[in-house]
Amino acid sequence: MQKPKQILVLGTRNALLALTLLRVVVGVIMIAHGLQKVADPSHIESTVAKLGFPAPTVFAYLAIAAECLGGLGLIAGLLTRLSAFGVAATMLVAVLGVHLKNGLFAANGGFEYPLVLFFTALWFMAAGPGPYSLDAFIRAFREDRASPRYARPIAGVSSRDSEASLDVITEAGKESFPASDPPAHSSGTHRQL
Repeated sequence: MQKPKQILVLGTRNALLALTLLRVVVGVIMIAHGLQKVADPSHIESTVAKLGFPAPTVFAYLAIAAECLGGLGLIAGLLTRLSAFGVAATMLVAVLGVHLKNGLFAANGGFEYPLVLFFTALWFMAAGPGPYSLDAFIRAFREDRASPRYARPIAGVSSRDSEASLDVITEAGKESFPASDPPAHSSGTHRQL
């Protein structure tokens, strides 16, 4: 059985909007938790010290930065994979170091809530922010600026000839792009050679 080159996971606008809302909500929650820690950094420092981390002050402020800056990054969809990594790392420490001993349920101080945040952050680390994000805007702008339409036209070549040559360039280079990430100047569908 041949593996498909491309699997469309999120084909609808509603699904993409739902994931954007999830990213933003998790970002807001992370900022709220980070601001709680900013209000009383000594509490987080003592918690980090109890976990056995060396230099608990440094790790406490790293956790605060991961929650605040990671939350901002998720909200904006900017440096999303890095932002999600900070959130995931902080939540993994929360699950394993603080909440695991209390069992599953949050009512007992358990790990269910930070575990859900960890896997949500893991999703955005793997999948990226989606099309409704600053990362997607910046990427589209860069790809658009790099497209051949910004190149100076060659004298005597019509725009129709230029478009035909783009098809040749796209066809020749199609193997260099993953099926899920076609070049910006391509429609995303390639003719078989």
